[in-house]
Amino acid sequence: MDGAAYAKAHLRYLQENKPDVLQKFKQDGDLNQYLYSIGMQAEDRYNTLLSQMNNRPEIQNLPYHKRVAA
Repeated sequence: MDGAAYAKAHLRYLQENKPDVLQKFKQDGDLNQYLYSIGMQAEDRYNTLLSQMNNRPEIQNLPYHKRVAA
């Protein structure tokens, strides 16, 4: 999963709902680093959830899953 999509979505959220916070990030020069961090966190969480889901016995025992994993 691409973290950049989450970063864009968060930027849009800031623009629409928290313009004062967005302005502060811009003034401090921290916006790009903040958005990068948001994207990386989202990507890590997505990958963790996907891994946890794939390791569940209910998923492991599906016939399709066995064919794909092989």
